[in-house]
Amino acid sequence: MARSLWMVLFLAAPLMAAPIPTEEKPKPRAKLLGTVKLNKHVTEVCWTPDAKHLIIVTDEKGLVIDRDQLGEDAPAKPITEFTLPAGGVCKFGVTSDGTELYALVFAGRINAETRLCYWTLQDLLDGKKKTKPDRVVSLEVDNLTHFVLSADGKSLYTVVSEPRRGGVLQPNGLLPQIGKVLRVSTKTGDVAEELMPLDLPNATLVGAAVHPGSGKVFAHFQSPEEHVVHCFDRAGKKEKWERGFIQPSPNGNVGNDPKLSPDGQVVVAFWSRQFLAPHPNQRPGQPVQLMGVNTISPQLLNAGTGDVIADLGGDDVYSSQVFGFSTDSKLMVGSLYRSTGFQFIVWETKSGKPIKMWKGVQGESLGSFAPGRHELAIVERSQTEVMQPLERILGGILMDTDGSQSQIFQHRNQQPQVLRIEHKAIIGVWDLAPLVR
Repeated sequence: MARSLWMVLFLAAPLMAAPIPTEEKPKPRAKLLGTVKLNKHVTEVCWTPDAKHLIIVTDEKGLVIDRDQLGEDAPAKPITEFTLPAGGVCKFGVTSDGTELYALVFAGRINAETRLCYWTLQDLLDGKKKTKPDRVVSLEVDNLTHFVLSADGKSLYTVVSEPRRGGVLQPNGLLPQIGKVLRVSTKTGDVAEELMPLDLPNATLVGAAVHPGSGKVFAHFQSPEEHVVHCFDRAGKKEKWERGFIQPSPNGNVGNDPKLSPDGQVVVAFWSRQFLAPHPNQRPGQPVQLMGVNTISPQLLNAGTGDVIADLGGDDVYSSQVFGFSTDSKLMVGSLYRSTGFQFIVWETKSGKPIKMWKGVQGESLGSFAPGRHELAIVERSQTEVMQPLERILGGILMDTDGSQSQIFQHRNQQPQVLRIEHKAIIGVWDLAPLVR
């Protein structure tokens, strides 16, 4: 009996010692809060200061959408709209005091001025329709490549560029560029101060950015030997550091303007190069065909030292963009276009590590962080081509009231048809707070 009891205890011991399984917890992940859809070509998106409304800019109008409309591809129902100023490309933002929506309107034709346009934000939130801005300031300068408002909204720090006098054409067929940093009065539009020139011998200015809080100016130059980013102290006009990248080919394209985090701690610089790669339509058994490939890839730099924090792209990035940073500068959002397609990415700013990635995105998308939150609005843009019959020929390209394009086609003894390009957009808001360390 005792022996049998001992055997039972011996056999049961492993079972009794087995650990009790614990409940598995899901990993932190981003959450989609909802989406709305819009049959328009969206060019820009930004938030109101309280993060309760989205401002959507299309080819023709600006729309204000309440975030409470977010659902599952719910049709967007703007609470109001405002007419865009004519003349060129508009870049939007909200003043630091949160009272006005502003747009810098670039002169895109001879009969136009570069202007700062303002709308009273509360009027738009109250549903008032605006056919023109509430106030307009014409600027003394044109050819702006970068701009940023001062914290008090009284000044516009801008970079202007022009061809170098007596410059020799570069292998890519362009004249070398020089530039300067200006401070423009937002009340009168006059140039209040010329802060510093941006001119490097034997090099062309690719782009520049100003951080009004720290007084730093970051300028990207390209020479036949390399890409170089210089950091200047705007107040003393002294060079603080320079960072060389790679040796580009003579035909390498220039990159984008440097992008600065709100706290001024990091800067994203874009370098470009050109190399030969096999043609994608290469047929088997035929001689190898090569094609020139231009790449524009971003690198994350320490704004204080110029040290490289991370390479955000790589050699196979054909183009790239950085749309912006979260208010606390912990996150940044952008896109990369690789040979495998578009990637929409959110990076951790201090390390350059991607924390959220959307692959296989069709077409270019846009992104904007909500003020004071780790919520991200993403505009997913697409277009489709539709052939429709047309009873009478109007000829050429038709521009419809919704911004879509139409082109007339007619085959012999057949009814004319029109090719319509229909633009669509899905705007979604993601909560990224669980991913933030």
